[in-house]
Amino acid sequence: MAISNRQKAILHIYKAAAALSEPTYRNYLRTYGGVQSSADPRLSQSGFDSIMAALETILWQRVDLGSVPDPRARGRKIASTHYWRSRCPDNGLINNRQLHCIEQLWSQLTEFLPDEQCSDVYLRGIARKATGQEVGSLFILAHKSAGLLIEALKDRLAWSIRSANPEAAHVPAS
Repeated sequence: MAISNRQKAILHIYKAAAALSEPTYRNYLRTYGGVQSSADPRLSQSGFDSIMAALETILWQRVDLGSVPDPRARGRKIASTHYWRSRCPDNGLINNRQLHCIEQLWSQLTEFLPDEQCSDVYLRGIARKATGQEVGSLFILAHKSAGLLIEALKDRLAWSIRSANPEAAHVPAS
């Protein structure tokens, strides 16, 4: 799924705040997101997060060197020095965005599950099936495994919704 127009605007806000040249900005897109343009539909959420973490790093390095003004003085568009970097742990583990997504999907799914399945054991079972390995804690889940769990939860939730309301799955032809 491509990033939103708001996210594209945020990329450009950070580019301008860091006073990046167009070639340097394009290099960041290629290196951290694997794309040539922020409009490329292949730019994923994790690619966006990686690019933002890199742009945030260069921005605050340049602020510290005095080569660009501190953007916090000009408004609320950029308020934190570590917001994006905290979303992309360097150690390859699950990030805050993924954990939040898993928690939301799990909360939605539990509405459709019998009480005995609304447990950490059942969630870890879904994770084990999605990743092919035992999962002790979501907080130490690998970034890639977290992505697999998110997709598995989306599929399980979609199946539960269709099963609970089978007529919603079939739209009559007009």
